[in-house]
Amino acid sequence: MWFEKLRGLVKNSWRIALIGVLFTSLGVALIARAAYHQLYPIQQAFLQNAGDNRAIRTITISANRGMFLDRNGEPIAVSAPVISFWANPTILVNYEHYYKDIAESLDIPYAKFVSLIESRKDKKFVWLKRQLIPEQSRALLRLNIPGIHQEREYRRYYPDAEVTSHILGFTDIEDQGQDGLERTFNDLLQGKNGSKRVLRDQRDRIIEEIEIINEPLAGENITLTIDRRLQYLAYRALKTAVLENNATAGSLILADAKTGEILALVNQPAGNPNDRAQRKSELLKNRVVTDVFEPGSIIKPFVVATALETGLWRPHTMIETGSGAMPLGKHMIRDVGRNGLIDVTKAIVKSSNIAMVKISQTFPPQKLYDTYKSLGIGQKSGLKFTGEQAGYLGNVKAWNKNSFEYATKTFGYGITINTLQMAQMYAVLANDGVYKPLHIKKDKPLFDDTHRVMSQKTAHEVVTMLEAVVGKGGSGRRAAVPGFRVGGKSGTARKVINGHYSNSVHRAFFAGIAPISNPRYVLVIVIDEPSAGKYYGGLVGAPIFSEVMGGALRLLGVRPDEIPDLPKLKLISKEQSR
Repeated sequence: MWFEKLRGLVKNSWRIALIGVLFTSLGVALIARAAYHQLYPIQQAFLQNAGDNRAIRTITISANRGMFLDRNGEPIAVSAPVISFWANPTILVNYEHYYKDIAESLDIPYAKFVSLIESRKDKKFVWLKRQLIPEQSRALLRLNIPGIHQEREYRRYYPDAEVTSHILGFTDIEDQGQDGLERTFNDLLQGKNGSKRVLRDQRDRIIEEIEIINEPLAGENITLTIDRRLQYLAYRALKTAVLENNATAGSLILADAKTGEILALVNQPAGNPNDRAQRKSELLKNRVVTDVFEPGSIIKPFVVATALETGLWRPHTMIETGSGAMPLGKHMIRDVGRNGLIDVTKAIVKSSNIAMVKISQTFPPQKLYDTYKSLGIGQKSGLKFTGEQAGYLGNVKAWNKNSFEYATKTFGYGITINTLQMAQMYAVLANDGVYKPLHIKKDKPLFDDTHRVMSQKTAHEVVTMLEAVVGKGGSGRRAAVPGFRVGGKSGTARKVINGHYSNSVHRAFFAGIAPISNPRYVLVIVIDEPSAGKYYGGLVGAPIFSEVMGGALRLLGVRPDEIPDLPKLKLISKEQSR
């Protein structure tokens, strides 16, 4: 009995204890909940305030654009670090007392600055001024104004200014290529921007750089075939000639026929791409590839080359040109003078239209057409220059139907080429009759279409004729370079004005090769609308050839063909010198 009472008492005590624990736990929970509700607003306010005061952001790290280098490793286009300023108007509007200081530091008219900020006061971003050199940015940086931020960018700089402007083109304010090779090779040059995480305070200032997410990758440097020394030489000579001849424009290209490398390429007029105000189409137009024209007498050596390839003609084969006029259907073919009976070489020296027509009548038009096409007439070069024109060759059917139409093609009318194509054509002669595409990227040309146009024998015979043109009595004698054997061909073409050939507006040409003893370098000059009294290619273009080719051969270390006699020296003894 007493055992049962004891067991019941113990059992009730356990229940009482359990109930006590439960009530105690409930009380603690109620107290904790009450405390949480009392403290949470304070904690929430703290966290909210911290969130308002700091923010993690991801920002861009600009990549450095690759450089352009000349063939000797000299930089001709570089990107220099600059500072650009932007503002967060939602913050800056609270600091109006700084407006005057900001405007003065950035050289912005005060009224214009105020208008800029007020018109965007609900925005978080607006550019203030971009691409300042570090010296120009220091004054504003020292002020440490809330809402004003700096960003590192790059600005393109061209050390040679207008001398290389037509080759390189230029970039826009975002450092993206817009013209010239800057545009052609933009994907290689631009690199890849990086990014990083930063911590900003409530005034939007960076207070900590947390981590680099992606390192920026610099763009690729590109080495060109251009020789900076030769580029300067060519630029000065062409500019002087255009001014002296009161011409509207001019172009010049110098190339190595054996390698296909373009060594110099210049145009007039020219502009400085470092000055945005000079980035005008009329100043930066690359006329070497954009301007097409009828080549005139420059084409005649290739008519002769076609004839020599048939085996029917040799350099000393005779041709009767008569008194300088030859009827052809309803038209009259004329020479400048009366040449009478001359051989093929003399026909080139005298630039006889009648001789070219008579030669061409001995083979079908298709042969001449094929020669012109194989030389690249009517086709783009593949250099991918902005605005390049292919020229015009037309359809051989018209040549077959109309004898006069065919005849005009032998003295350079009815077809069009550009200066680059003219250089390419003469490079074939200098390269033993092999067409090797001219290129401007040093390490790896963009294309390769090497093919034979004529036999080595024919090329050598035509080059020898070109030397005669520059010899005594030749129309190109002013192209002579003292100490070197050179050859070339002058040309003059009337321009079409209002649908008709003008008798007073011309283009003057000269294309030449040096040295004849080992043909390698080709130089072509085009002067547009010379109007200072001379307009023939032999008078206007030939002297430029002499100056530029002479300087180039010396700079390139080419051994002269003729070494001038040194003055005789007489040794003087010590006794005599006293």
